[in-house]
Amino acid sequence: MNIYHQIISKRNLGHKQFAVLIDPDKVDDKRLILLSKHAEQSAVDYFFLGGSLLTTGNIAQCIRVIKSVTEIPVILFPG
Repeated sequence: MNIYHQIISKRNLGHKQFAVLIDPDKVDDKRLILLSKHAEQSAVDYFFLGGSLLTTGNIAQCIRVIKSVTEIPVILFPG
């Protein structure tokens, strides 16, 4: 099941969902690792990755770091 269908299915079942928005221009690898571990413990459903500027070109690295720590889905969030 893709992420979109997972979100819709949970909504239709009345399940609450929790997403964390990460701005790749404002985090480093160390913060991402810590955030990802806390998110795993806090039952976060999704990471939204994006921001208003995206000047660092850091998106791919952010995804790699998050995925090295957790299996929480990462969704690119347009700024």
